Amino acid sequence: MNLTRMKWGAAIVICAFLLLFEYLRHFVWPALLHQWPLYVFSVSLVFIAILIFNQIVFRMIGSAQRQLSERTRDLNLLIESSGNAIITIDPQGRILSWNPAAEAIYGWPAREAVGTVLPMVPAEGREEAAAIMARLSRGETLRNFETLRMRQDGERIPVMLTASPVKNEAGAIIAVLGISADLRERKRMEDALVRQQRATAVFQERERLARELHDDIGQVLGYVNTQSQAMLTLIERDDIQGAGGLARRLAEVAQEAHANVRNYILGLQTSSALPQGFLPALSTYAERFGRANGLRVETSWPADSDAIALESGVAAQVMRVAQEALTNVQKHAAARTVRLSAVLEPERLVLTIVDDGRGFDPSDVAASHVHHFGQRIMQERMAEIGGRVSVESGLGTGTRVTIETPLRAEG
Repeated sequence: MNLTRMKWGAAIVICAFLLLFEYLRHFVWPALLHQWPLYVFSVSLVFIAILIFNQIVFRMIGSAQRQLSERTRDLNLLIESSGNAIITIDPQGRILSWNPAAEAIYGWPAREAVGTVLPMVPAEGREEAAAIMARLSRGETLRNFETLRMRQDGERIPVMLTASPVKNEAGAIIAVLGISADLRERKRMEDALVRQQRATAVFQERERLARELHDDIGQVLGYVNTQSQAMLTLIERDDIQGAGGLARRLAEVAQEAHANVRNYILGLQTSSALPQGFLPALSTYAERFGRANGLRVETSWPADSDAIALESGVAAQVMRVAQEALTNVQKHAAARTVRLSAVLEPERLVLTIVDDGRGFDPSDVAASHVHHFGQRIMQERMAEIGGRVSVESGLGTGTRVTIETPLRAEG
């Protein structure tokens, strides 16, 4: 029973007793107070009733006090043993309470922190803290808000803050309760996870490059080996004309291999420059690729292309797919011009690469190991990040490669 119910209960009981006594005195026993023995008896009865009533009331009060004491003790124990900083602040921002976890997280002991104005808020965070206090003063509750706070030694640490106003019975805000969790360990784990993911991505990229080099440069070297042996055999037979034909073909293959290796190196150099922004890095690569391979390269980007940000893992994969598409233009299209354009849509980027080369019949792709292998590699890369790539072509009409990528990896 709360105090309000006890107050009204006591008043009702007293009134009921008085009414009962008056009814007894006036209507049941009128001579009750006019005879000495009866007077003493009635006074004794009233006195005993008052004692009994007091015992009941004080017993109820004592029980309520014990319950309140137990709840207060449990609450204090919870606050004291909590691993999160639990702090109460008055409407002016002065610290009212400061638990042991707040001492451990922020460094100030309670005796130094209580009475000060938000010592854990750094100078650069004062404006943010004032905005938070304004929201709390309007009765709002702030949940799971990540921000930076300052330790006593000046170190800035990441914390997750939950704050809510404390109101009295009249609904007026008398304090603010703030609970903050130290995010340093979580941030360290997240950084370690990112480093592990990057290391895994590097390893996977090396495996892909190894497969690509094996299927591309490896085949070239195998061809050079067999044809050079055949050329030696022709020389031994004094077939100079036949040997000369093989030598010219080997020179062409060597030039193609040199161009492929140069493009691989150019692609790796560009991938390391991705922090400057994806589309600027792709522009740089396309211009260098065009100069190296005698292609005219045109780009059409959105006005704010420098501000378009792809997640690092997404950017690396899309860059490799774009490089593969340009390499296919250089190897197979016999094109003079290649055009790159990009359109930014909600939560995704659409990149298009179009050449004016000879194109190919899509029905022949399955029978062509070279084209099929290149498209399979591009599709695998885009599938890893939740994107997709499509290739449209026809004999004599050039080729269009459309790359649709989310801004952040999905799944």
